Amino acid sequence: MLRDDQKTDWAESHPIPDHVGPLQMLRRMFWNPERNTQLYMVALAERLVSGLVDHSKAELNRLIAERLDEHDGQLQFRLVFMTSEAAGITGTVVYESELQDLAELRA
Repeated sequence: MLRDDQKTDWAESHPIPDHVGPLQMLRRMFWNPERNTQLYMVALAERLVSGLVDHSKAELNRLIAERLDEHDGQLQFRLVFMTSEAAGITGTVVYESELQDLAELRA
């Protein structure tokens, strides 16, 4: 995200929690809208890479913009596909979006 022409570091838009307690885990078995959103974003990312660009790109921009604070600036996202190899887990950037004004995405 760019704020006042200052780049910020890349960050996950919908990170998975590091720890989930037993009661929270039980509740999540029946009600977990955050995970549903994460799965929807994975499906959108797969469609975007396979060529179904317009709708997938618009939805990903919208979902990411919803999570950001109420600041003006620009949004850019990238898709990093992770693979497990003998040397460990590696990530490959397969898509990087163009800059979008947050004000337009929230309109």
